[in-house]
Amino acid sequence: MMLPFCTPLNFTDIQKILFLRKDNLGDLLYTLPLTTLLKQHYPQLRIDFLVPAYSAPLAQCYADADQVLILPDSIKPSGDAYRSTVDAIKTQHYDLAFNLHPKFVLAKLAFAARIPHRLTRTERLYALYANHWVWQQRKHQRQHELDYNLDLLHGWINPPDRQAIPFNFQTSAAAAAKVETFLQQHQIRHFTLIHPGSNGSAIDLPLNLYGDLIDAYPLPGTVIITGTAKESPLYQQLSCHCRKPLIDATGQFSLEELLCLIQRCTLLISNSTAPLHIARAFNKPLLGFYSTLKSTHPRRWGPYGQEQSHTLIPANENFATFQTNLKQCRANMAAIKVTDIMRKLDAILAEPTRCQPT
Repeated sequence: MMLPFCTPLNFTDIQKILFLRKDNLGDLLYTLPLTTLLKQHYPQLRIDFLVPAYSAPLAQCYADADQVLILPDSIKPSGDAYRSTVDAIKTQHYDLAFNLHPKFVLAKLAFAARIPHRLTRTERLYALYANHWVWQQRKHQRQHELDYNLDLLHGWINPPDRQAIPFNFQTSAAAAAKVETFLQQHQIRHFTLIHPGSNGSAIDLPLNLYGDLIDAYPLPGTVIITGTAKESPLYQQLSCHCRKPLIDATGQFSLEELLCLIQRCTLLISNSTAPLHIARAFNKPLLGFYSTLKSTHPRRWGPYGQEQSHTLIPANENFATFQTNLKQCRANMAAIKVTDIMRKLDAILAEPTRCQPT
């Protein structure tokens, strides 16, 4: 809810908005639909993003993000990088700053750039750099990240049903062509994507269980392994755990090209990581492996609208509660049975064919 002492905000008077985020790809992905919903209600809006270079391509591929400004790596609330960023923001003459990831440096940037309206959550003392506040505490993980973000727009838009939340990605012809060339080179028409890493953002399913699943279950089409260049050893390790042939795509695609590849897949299987959420944005069949550790719980970080139906947690954990012991979480993930994964996949692949975005 909006706090009673905040300055009134009328979106009909707003022309340019800057969204500020400094966190991971999944966090940014579940911010992007806000731009689509805002423009549906207020067509005059121009909406830009200030994000780190590694996540910028995700925003650049989103049709309702008008411009993407780059937040310098390891920026501090002082120094040359900070001052040049303040100057870059000032030249854009924004009316409103949305600080969805309330970090001190982001709050100070919006204030120093003299953006007249600055909205944030009331979780930290540096919320005082804002002049519009929404009372919200996310530490209890009571709902999904996107639902928390939508709450920030309460009173200004009427969100649609959870299954109808819009994602509006557009990728280039060049990115699609590279993916098509890769598929033709390997003579692939239908394929399952497996993304076995998470870059430390989740409790991963052990590679041996991925290997057992690949051997035991008739996954649709060819199995392609994706990941960053740093995750390329995962392909080699996974190859040692299964008998069926795999195609290595680790480190071969940019983020935009990965979006194109995911858009073409028949099924995606992964831990809680960005490719899983990209597949959700494209409404692709998917399965995500999750622990109920508080910081990675599927209620907060699962595929949106599919937090239970398209995730699998260890049999001895409960979706309604939190596992507090990290060591026990890892042991529980290692104890997941391949037969349970197969039953879950049977249910997912039996769902009616969805209308895929183009």
